[in-house]
Order: sequence, then C-alpha cells, then structure tokens
Amino acid sequence: MKKETLLFHENSETLTLGVELELQVLDRQALLLTPRAHEIIDHLSVPQLKHEFFQSTLEVITGICKDVHQAERELFANIQQVKKAAENLNLKISSTGTHPEADYRDRLVTPSPRYHELMDRNQWIIRRMAVYGMHIHIAMRAGDECIRFHNFFLNFVPHLIALSASSPFWQRMQTGLACSRPTMYESMPTSGMPYIVKKWKSFQNLYKSLVRTGSIDSMRDLWWDLRPSPKYGTLELRICDEPATLQEAMAIVA
Repeated sequence: MKKETLLFHENSETLTLGVELELQVLDRQALLLTPRAHEIIDHLSVPQLKHEFFQSTLEVITGICKDVHQAERELFANIQQVKKAAENLNLKISSTGTHPEADYRDRLVTPSPRYHELMDRNQWIIRRMAVYGMHIHIAMRAGDECIRFHNFFLNFVPHLIALSASSPFWQRMQTGLACSRPTMYESMPTSGMPYIVKKWKSFQNLYKSLVRTGSIDSMRDLWWDLRPSPKYGTLELRICDEPATLQEAMAIVA
C-alpha cells in the first residue's frame, strides 16, 4: 500500500491558467484517424506536445498563463507548428469531441507501461475511450480554496457541456445527442461526477481510501469531470468536449 501524503502545491497567484487540447491526427486523403501522432511529436520535439492513450491523439498544452490572451497566443503558435509538420507528413489535424466515422476497435494504444496497466485493469471499457476533450487548469492558492472553487464550478458543469458540445456522432451513427463524449467517459469507474467534500483534509482522506482499496494508484487515475490537481496547485475542469475551433475553445476558457 502506498503511503503517499497528498500535499497541495500552493500558488502565490490565483486564477492563472493552463489549457490542454486533445487533437485528432488524420490521414490527409481519407480524413480518417491514423496512429501517427508520434511522428508529429518526434518531428517537432517540443515540450508543449504530448502523447495520449491512443496513437491517433496528440495533446497540445500551454505553460502557466497570466490570462486567456496569453493562452491563446501559445496555443495558436503551437497548433500552427503542428499543422505545418502534419502537412509535411501528409497528415491533417482536426478537433471535435469524437471523430464521426472512427471505429474505436481500430485504435492503437501508445506503448507505455502506464497505458498497458490501464488496459489490463479496465479492458473493453477503456478501449472505447476514443474521445477528445479540453482540460482547463485554474491556479489555486491553497487546498481549501481549490475545494471551494471545485464545489462552485459543479453548478456549471451542464453549461460547460452545452457550450463545448461537439460530439453528436459515434462510429458513423447520429447519436441524437449534441454531446455523446461524457456518456462514453462516465462508464469508466473513476470518471464522471466527483465525490463531494468540503475541506482539503476530507479530500486527502478520500484519496487515501481510494489508494488503500486499490481503486486508483495515483491522482492520475481520477478522470472526474472536475478534479483538484495538487501537483500543480490547480483545479482542473475536464468536462468539455474538444471545441471545433481555437476561438471557441478560448471563449470557453475565458
């Protein structure tokens, strides 16, 4: 059993931002997902690009940003680099909550001990997670402040879903939903709506219980719609579909 103490990294400033965008990597001619994200990442070799669970997903991240304008500048510059590299590799980049024609059974998992462990633990449920989201980190000065903001933002989860909704299709089917991604995601045992606590101490106790029972190995295994990220001293909003354009994404971040 792990004895980790969950300490919250306290920030001197509150409400600084970080943004993560999960992008689709497509074959340029067929416009279908292709497992070549690593080629773009290797080609550019910059820390703002990250591998994701599936090889057809590429994550673009910002640093710590003072405001939305700085976040937009960083993301725009990085996405332009990604688009240029993709063009050189005969690829394209797209961004919505799901790819309308993709079959999750065709997706290849990125080679990684962590991803293989997640596969062993969750099997078919996690193999269906061919979805794309936007995550927003908001800096907090202390753990208790993070919990207060966390509980405040719970009131606005429906609004964020409505604003970012861009996943009406799933495996060539019209789902009848503007946003099917959360429905797919909440099937995971550590996804969906979070537990409610009122103090950071209570969250520490909850975390210890989840680790002790083998439900999770670390905070990285919690994929709730909102979650504290103590390593960075942030509250992370994870409910949004990946918006179709950078302008839409930045409006939601604002």
